[in-house]
Amino acid sequence: VLQVSRLGTTDLAAVMPAGILVFCFIALASGASSCVNTFVSQSFGKEDLRACSAYAWQNTFVALILGAGVLPLWYCAPFLFRLIGHEPAVQASEVVYFQVRLWGVGAAVAAWGLGSYFQGIHKPWVAFAATVAANLANLALAWALIFGRLGFPALGIRGAGLATSGAACLQAVLLLGVLLQPRYARVFGG
Repeated sequence: VLQVSRLGTTDLAAVMPAGILVFCFIALASGASSCVNTFVSQSFGKEDLRACSAYAWQNTFVALILGAGVLPLWYCAPFLFRLIGHEPAVQASEVVYFQVRLWGVGAAVAAWGLGSYFQGIHKPWVAFAATVAANLANLALAWALIFGRLGFPALGIRGAGLATSGAACLQAVLLLGVLLQPRYARVFGG
């Protein structure tokens, strides 16, 4: 939000409502994804280690389906934000930000469930490290994409959405990368 505030009041007024609407989809699914921790912890306690990674993969597949399932909202975005009734300029920015953020919904839910998996197998530092890396990437990508730094074009609010969606994808990829590492795959059948 701090970086978007430098774009002006219109984009600043748009980023929060659009972000909150996207977060509603993420939060609903992430609440269910947090149950991965419970099932993985129970399997870990019973020493059924192969079942642990099965829960992580099930969540990942559901997240991919959800991510694809929200994409049709891309076309509904102008109507949704017209219903909210903000000024036309704010609505236009809301639509842009919302549409770009939709691309990261599946990744965000996958990352949430994969983080829960690592907590369940008593490796919370993996989830923590991926979260820190994703947040740092979000800051750097936002700076580059919003303002056109490091050879990127200045994309404004679209760049802010791309940075956040990209960071969610990075977090999911990092967690999947650890899940697939031989030492985890050998023990947990990942």
